[in-house]
Amino acid sequence: MPDHFRLFFWFKKNVVVVITWWRRYVYREFLKSEKVELPKDSIVLSYGSVLGEQLDSGIALTGGRVKLTYLHQRYPHTKRNFNILYLVSSALPKHSIDIAHWAKARGIKVVLNQDGVAYPAWTNDHQRINSELKSVLRLADLVIYQSDFCKEAANRFLGMAPAMQTVMNNCVDVATFRQGEKVISSEITLLVAGSHYQRERVTIPLHALRALRDEGVRVRLIIAGPLRWPGAGEEIRQFLQEQELSQFVEMCGTFSYHDAPSIYAQADIL
Repeated sequence: MPDHFRLFFWFKKNVVVVITWWRRYVYREFLKSEKVELPKDSIVLSYGSVLGEQLDSGIALTGGRVKLTYLHQRYPHTKRNFNILYLVSSALPKHSIDIAHWAKARGIKVVLNQDGVAYPAWTNDHQRINSELKSVLRLADLVIYQSDFCKEAANRFLGMAPAMQTVMNNCVDVATFRQGEKVISSEITLLVAGSHYQRERVTIPLHALRALRDEGVRVRLIIAGPLRWPGAGEEIRQFLQEQELSQFVEMCGTFSYHDAPSIYAQADIL
């Protein structure tokens, strides 16, 4: 086979690798031109360009990004001239490793809020995801784990953080999220809430609902939050029809931070 054909097939096979390398090279060159002056007398945060713009726009955030809503109110996102780069492990920006290297080279402190890790039962891509997390964790000046469990999982899958570390449990606004008046009922209400990227988050509670009703338990289920996996809507509709559960399941869809307390108040078990 002529050399130019070998080169063609090699390039075709490795086109994704080549494109990824090129994009990363271009981004590194772009970072070299970015200048920053570190504030001396105040704490100024950046959450990354994309997430920072989302916070500035006030759109409803989901997943690990939600925790930044209050932090942003106290420390607004700054595009330039910041002294702390604040990253969330479940919402890392593109080229996060390069961004962290760039920040440290300019004297900017890197803080990583470490929540979840990737594992084989969740995705076949767990090694790549954990490799990125591990690199960012090793570059961080401070690692904040959102629970003891998160720290234990990170230690197991990513290794011990070499920098300063602490456990800071996710906070709750108790003025908004408080126990309300519960209507006494003989029917038990279950709730599954959040952004449902994995079907098991929804299908397992549905199987539990079917099993409980087969045992004669009067129980219903509220599913709050968007169904994010491919074909989710049709899959769940078909399941409810086949299992004759439609009348016992309420689908709330996407809900806001302000809607959450009233949704939680309807349920007995989350």
